[in-house]
Amino acid sequence: ALSLMAFDAEIIDQKTIFKWDKTPKGMEIWNSNHTPKTWMQFSVVWVSQEITQKIGLNKIKNYLKDFDYGNQDFSGDKERNNGLTEAWLESSLKISPEEQIQFLRKIINHNLPVKNSAIENTIENMYLQDLDNST
Repeated sequence: ALSLMAFDAEIIDQKTIFKWDKTPKGMEIWNSNHTPKTWMQFSVVWVSQEITQKIGLNKIKNYLKDFDYGNQDFSGDKERNNGLTEAWLESSLKISPEEQIQFLRKIINHNLPVKNSAIENTIENMYLQDLDNST
């Protein structure tokens, strides 16, 4: 969902480079510059946190409502005022597996109220590789 928001709001494009600040992060793979594709591929939390702060809480809440995304609660941990940096990390934003599948279908079917380019860029970055038919 965040990728769709970022591309739709024109916060990022496919040429964006997220510059690592040289501060060690939670996983070794996060300790480098990233592109939109590697951000999604490796679930780079510090990039997500940069993006959410650029989009802003009100706009994110509107997107979540428009997407009918899970419980739409981006408040973060109770009394910690950390929604923009923590809501999706085992915090307030919840989505069931069934809701996640429905959301992915909306992406694939281009059935979300965002620019077509936001959907296309998100799909492109979700793709990792074709799987062969071997068992």
